[in-house]
Amino acid sequence: MMIRRHFRLFPFFAALLLTAVSSASPARAEEVQFSQGQSLYVPVYSHVFIGNREMSFYLAANLSIRNTDPDQSLTVTSVRYYNSEGQLVKEHLSEPKSLNPMGSAYFFIPSSDTSGGWGANFIVTWVSKVPVNTPIVECVMTGMKGSHSISFVTRGRAIRENAP
Repeated sequence: MMIRRHFRLFPFFAALLLTAVSSASPARAEEVQFSQGQSLYVPVYSHVFIGNREMSFYLAANLSIRNTDPDQSLTVTSVRYYNSEGQLVKEHLSEPKSLNPMGSAYFFIPSSDTSGGWGANFIVTWVSKVPVNTPIVECVMTGMKGSHSISFVTRGRAIRENAP
């Protein structure tokens, strides 16, 4: 008897689901962005707190800079690492680094380096002689403690347009 009642409601729920699906807006593809240079803010979680006792979980940070332009190179002019108080901890480039079309660069902060604190970040600055596809700049954080592991990714966000 209970099953029959649920079957009677099935057409109602099916119609409700169909209405919700048909009225949803279609997914939009991300627009291709072009620029001649930017400063990007990249969050880094060099350690996170876990559980009720706020145990620290120290993480390694892998900053990845990827030139997504298939035809043009770009130049990374600065990779600065800041701590939670906004103080510069380290400039990772002693001179500008050119990235070929579709080329990549990475910078590594080991989990043993706690100088950034919980609110660390990178500021990555790049330029190009002509407008290019904006690079993908991400930080992959990874860590292990005993039999537990954690990993996640943050993506850089443009905070300033920089022309050469």
